[in-house]
Amino acid sequence: MKKFYCALAAAAMALTANATDYYLIGGFNGWAEKDASCKFEAGSNADEYVLTYAGTLTSGFKINDGTWTNDAVNFGSNGKNIEVGEVYTMNVGGSTGNISMAGNIENPTLVLNVSDPTAPTLLIKGEEVEATYIYGLWGNFDGSANWSAIDMTEKDGKWVSAATEVADCSFGIRQLDAASDSQVNWLSSAGEADVTVGTAMPVKVEGENFNLAAGTYVFTFDVDAMTLLVSEEGDVPTPPVVEAKDLYLVGGFNGWDLNSSIKFEKENNVYTLVLEDGLTGEWKIIDGSWAYNFGAGNADALENGVEADAWFGSSLNFNSSFSGKTTIVFTLVEGSDVKESSIPSKIVVTAEGVAEPAPIEDWYVSVVGGFNTWTADGVHPNTEGLVEFTDLQIGNSEFKVKVWDGLADNWYSTGEAVALNTPTTIAGNNDINMTIEGAEEGQYFDVTFNVLTNTLTVNTAAGVSAIAVENGEAVYFNLQGMQVENPVNGIFVKVCNGKAVKVVK
Repeated sequence: MKKFYCALAAAAMALTANATDYYLIGGFNGWAEKDASCKFEAGSNADEYVLTYAGTLTSGFKINDGTWTNDAVNFGSNGKNIEVGEVYTMNVGGSTGNISMAGNIENPTLVLNVSDPTAPTLLIKGEEVEATYIYGLWGNFDGSANWSAIDMTEKDGKWVSAATEVADCSFGIRQLDAASDSQVNWLSSAGEADVTVGTAMPVKVEGENFNLAAGTYVFTFDVDAMTLLVSEEGDVPTPPVVEAKDLYLVGGFNGWDLNSSIKFEKENNVYTLVLEDGLTGEWKIIDGSWAYNFGAGNADALENGVEADAWFGSSLNFNSSFSGKTTIVFTLVEGSDVKESSIPSKIVVTAEGVAEPAPIEDWYVSVVGGFNTWTADGVHPNTEGLVEFTDLQIGNSEFKVKVWDGLADNWYSTGEAVALNTPTTIAGNNDINMTIEGAEEGQYFDVTFNVLTNTLTVNTAAGVSAIAVENGEAVYFNLQGMQVENPVNGIFVKVCNGKAVKVVK
């Protein structure tokens, strides 16, 4: 009997020895391995472990077995923030990133479930509090194997170092929790690792460390733009400040009239405008003139509450269909308001509702351009969205298709020459006009447009231009199609070599 009990005890000890211990580890505890205060204990359910941490849990942590040697017990981020009270599935392996949160959590309880060791889950409970962050540089600035800090201070929304002499070095930016001074994220290059002095370089979490040649530099980190600017001493004595211009809203809603545009409220580089009755159609943001304007990066309509890029001098207008109280927040990003800038500003439009267009049969379509002084009566599409125009004297002038959908005018164009007899899909919200390939001055064309598919087809006019004339002689007809021998005092159609043009005698 004693031997039996001894065998049971040995088996229990073996199981205990082979059990995996799980630890919470991160910037909040200085990445201390096998921290007793961060060890998970077995929970009430199988494969479940619980940790009640007495302190503040900050963003940037992982779960492991107390070492970094076992990839199978190295649980990290799935690419998204973890939310308090929601089950979070972690990724497994040595290449996983740190788990991040939007804020801090006081005295959290963490529930780890490893029933599926390839997809362990984590649930965090506790009181979430707002986090404040500070930033500083960390690298081997003396050129040795030793890494040290360069402090940065906040100035006008950017984090800036004093002029500092460094050797050839590698470095990154530490995002630190201001309350605990624990590291939350490691920020480094989102592109080229070698620093180009005087050029704002993109930054991301867990990128590639920056490399910098010896010299004396000022470092400026822009948190909003996520860029790092390294400047030689004296080049940037103070951080650059965005010029806070007055900005205005202008668009189809006011006939693109600069004199009746609506002014934004501004606070530093953030501009806000509240419209009580919604915002539909196409529009732009300007400083009161067309020389300084921001437009869209693509022809897509803005989504309610979703941030989008705003590009300086864009040929595309913003396009929206919002109803009710609508708020526009435009953030002017430094370096975005120069010609051919590769940096966008940002815009978010939030509205109470989305406006609905009228039935297709109630829409109006017209073809307008230099040939008709950019004005023409609209024609209703049929139920299939098709509308046809005949004998339009477009010639070689520029033109567009204008569509009113019950909410606003929309302008369609390819931005280039359209081939004859070829159905072409043309883009809406396009500032650039189109022409007809090979067209001559005064030439007539038939135009078909489908508002459902945005398909344009241009053909040589089958009306007056179909009148045959031999020997290349010019022959004249009145507007009723009757030939006139001596056209005087009126409008006539001149047909020569298969081409027809209107003339006034």
